[in-house]
Parts: sequence; C-alpha cells; structure tokens
Amino acid sequence: MRKNIIFCFFITQFLQAQDLNKLSLFDCIKLARENHPYFQDKQRIIDNSELKIKNTNTQWLPQLNANAQATYQSDVTQLPEALVGRLTQGTPINPASFRTSRDQYKATIDVNQMLYDGGSAAAQKKITNSTLESDMFQNESELHKITEQVNQVYFNLLVLKVNIKLLESVKYTLLERQKSIEAAVHDGILQESDLDYIKIEILKSQQQIDELNISYKSGILELSELTNKNLNDSLVIEIPALEITDMGTFQRAELKGLDAQKTSLDFSDKLYKSQRIPHIYAFSEGGYGRPGLNMLKNDFELFYLIGLSLKWPIWDWNQTSNNRQSLLIQKDMFNSRKLALEKNLRISLYNSQARINQLEKSLISDSNILVLRINITNHSSFKLDQGVIAVPDYINDLDAETQSRIQLQSHKIQLVQEKANYLTIKGTL
Repeated sequence: MRKNIIFCFFITQFLQAQDLNKLSLFDCIKLARENHPYFQDKQRIIDNSELKIKNTNTQWLPQLNANAQATYQSDVTQLPEALVGRLTQGTPINPASFRTSRDQYKATIDVNQMLYDGGSAAAQKKITNSTLESDMFQNESELHKITEQVNQVYFNLLVLKVNIKLLESVKYTLLERQKSIEAAVHDGILQESDLDYIKIEILKSQQQIDELNISYKSGILELSELTNKNLNDSLVIEIPALEITDMGTFQRAELKGLDAQKTSLDFSDKLYKSQRIPHIYAFSEGGYGRPGLNMLKNDFELFYLIGLSLKWPIWDWNQTSNNRQSLLIQKDMFNSRKLALEKNLRISLYNSQARINQLEKSLISDSNILVLRINITNHSSFKLDQGVIAVPDYINDLDAETQSRIQLQSHKIQLVQEKANYLTIKGTL
C-alpha cells in the first residue's frame, strides 16, 4: 500500500512537470497573477474590511467604562445654621455634621447602549464596503499591468522561436547547397571562392541563431520570474487563438474603481447628514464613593442610576455643510478622471484597431511577396546548378526569401499580439 502511495506521488509530480513544459498565454497570465505579491493583498484587503465592519458593529453593543476620581473642593453642600437649629429643636449638634467632606471620592462603572444613531453605523458600513470594492479594483488594476508584461514577453518569445526555426532551415538549405557546390568545384564548374561564399553564409546564419538563442534564454528566464516556475528552453509555447468581437463598454478595473469611490462619497454624504440627527442612548451607572447620591450623608456608600439621554448637535459652525460641499467637488473630480481615462482608452483602442487592420493587409502582401521570392530563389538555384549565375547572386535571392518568410511569420505573431493588446485595453484579457 505504501509503495502504491509513493508511486502515485511520483507519477503526479512527473505529470505536473510534464504539463509545465507547455504553457499557453492564458496559463502564463494566470500564473503570473497568482504568484505576484499584489495577488496576496486581495485577502488582506478583505480581512481589513471585515475588521472595520466588526468595529462599526460594536457601536450597537453596550459600551462599558470604568471611572475613578478623587477631588478636594473649596466648598460643599450644607444646610443653613438656622435650618439646622429648627431641625434639631435646640439640641446642641455640630453644624458640620450636616455637610459633606471637602475631600470626595467616587468609583463608577458606566454602561451606555445606543438606541438610535440616525443611520450613522449603517452609513459607515456601506462606506467600508464601497472602500473594499474600490481597493479590490485598485488591486486588480495593478495586476492588469502584469498581463501587459506577460503579453510582451510571451509574444517576443514566439517571434524569437519562429526566427530561430527559419534560420535553422536556411542553414540546412545552405549546408545542402554546400555539398553540391563542393561537387561543382571538384568538377571545375565553380571556383573555390564560390564555396567560401557559402561557408561564410553558413557561419553568419549560425551566428544569428546563437544570438537569437541567447535572447530566447533571457526571455525564458524573465517568464520564469513572472510565473514563479522553473522553465527551460524546452518550453512549448504556441500562438494563441484570439478573436475580437464587439464587447460594448470597457471592463477596466480603473473605471470600476472610480465608480466605487463615487459610491463611497454618496454614503459619506449620508454619514454627515446622520451626524446632525439626534442620537438616543440608554445608560446606567453604578458606583461607590463619598458622598453617594445623598449629598448630605458624609459616608461611603453604593449607588446607582439609570436613564435615557439625547445628544443633538444643534450648531457645528457649518462643518457638515462644508463637508458635503467638499464631497460634491470630489465627485466632480472623479467624473473628470473617468472621462479622461475613457478618452485615453478609446484613443488607444482606435490605434490598436488601426494596427490590426494594417497587419491584416500586410499579411496578404507578405504572402504574395513570399510566393514570388520562392520562385526567384528556385530560378536562382537552377541557374546556379547550370553555372549561369554566381553564388553571391543565389545567396542574395535566398536571403531575400528568408527575410520575406521572417516578415510574414513576424506579422502573423504581431497580429495576434495586437489582438491581445486590444483585449487588454478593453479589460477582457
């Protein structure tokens, strides 16, 4: 049984390693997002908001306070001597016994219970929820930049990979051509210099391949850092299938974040208004001190009292009015920011659409040019075999064909990349 478990574990790890050898664009974006430090902030933002909600809810729980004080007073409550005389009916009693001590002591436990707050706590909770939503959209906005970065790296790797394959194919063609030229030189049809031309071109091709491989390895390392995965040159990446459809409005987190901030301002306005509404509390106080509630009894004793209280800020020197005016100004500023952002996004979208249209037209031309270049190279190859043209002429035609192939493949990748850019601008990728 234990052997089976160990075997299954290694099989799972092996399959995971195998799957890692192939990553789509969407896999890379998902891994890059999930392994970015900002992604971990999502839960922190939620936890922070929940703590604020808990604190707001405590406003409806009984508030318990302990108080203690010791004072010395310049005067105390006492009965007039004439009244003392009447009360004692001439009995000689010290008048000081009818007044409390000037040193007084009191220790109390106060309990306050909110009964009505004018909607203040509810408004605070709605502000907290709106702030949570705004912070989450802000976090998503930061993660959106990771998508742009992954797109750039991924499509750059695709271009490098295609170019490497094309140059390796050219190198193979040149090696095959080298064999036929060596035979022609041996038969005296071509000269040694013709063979040198081919060898130089093979070396140049290998040099370009080496340079591209270095860039490709650098790109793999960058993608490894973004995805937090151990990737190598054997990684299989493919051109993603992306289609652009009319998706209506932008889905950018920045725009949604601005809307959430405006909503938060609406609830802040309600909070300010609630602060001008009377608040009603129930309270109780129990304590021990000298004097108690009977001010003429100069002894330590227990006492308590219960009741209702009302707090109503009648005049606040226009603070609430000024705060509400400030909220209106802030809402106007958020509207301006949203309009400016939408305007910039539309401009970027127009430019992206124009680029897509341009690349689609270029691909048609590229395909036609490549067909002609292949024909020219085939004729040059035939002429070279016949000894009609020199090797440099053939190499020039082969190089032109190679550049046409590279341009065609590069434009294909750039078209998909621009589609990805378009979707990224819309906020749907």
